[in-house]
Amino acid sequence: MNKKKFALGLSTICLCLAMTPTIALAGSAPILKESLMNDRTPVTPALATTPPSASLHAVNPPGAGIPGVSQAVVVNSGQLMFLSGHVPMDESGSIISGGVEAQLDRVFHNMQATLRQGGAGFKDVVRVTIYVRDYRPEMLPALRRVRDKYIAGGTPAPASALIGVAALFHPDVLVEADAVAVVPPTVQAR
Repeated sequence: MNKKKFALGLSTICLCLAMTPTIALAGSAPILKESLMNDRTPVTPALATTPPSASLHAVNPPGAGIPGVSQAVVVNSGQLMFLSGHVPMDESGSIISGGVEAQLDRVFHNMQATLRQGGAGFKDVVRVTIYVRDYRPEMLPALRRVRDKYIAGGTPAPASALIGVAALFHPDVLVEADAVAVVPPTVQAR
């Protein structure tokens, strides 16, 4: 019974953190929020939502915006694809060496292959969560560079969370990411 309470409590905490208009990071959210909110790029009504007739549209309440991140994405059509946690492994199954930036680039490379296999791409991603071992705020620019390399320019931008964690499944893994995508209807018809 205690295990069930813990699991429910942890998922509730994660859900609450992910729903805040900041990147969720236990213990450091105020610091991270301040660094993200220093970018005062206005979120105008034109950028806040896409037309409801599109298959996807963003929901961005005034004042809650983080550039390049939707607070929520509404799916009007399509099938959902849930990507498992992707890690920085090469084709042989070896964990690549390098820092957080190199490992995240490999993670997104692997996610791209999974998306393609399922008939989608990063333009179809509606939610991404990045888990970083021993996260520090100075890592954010490197993480954003990689994320933006793969995701930038999408309309709407995916709802996103960055979560600092104490450990991942292997001591050499510094970063892991999972995502949700909407498979385009033309692919579903095959």
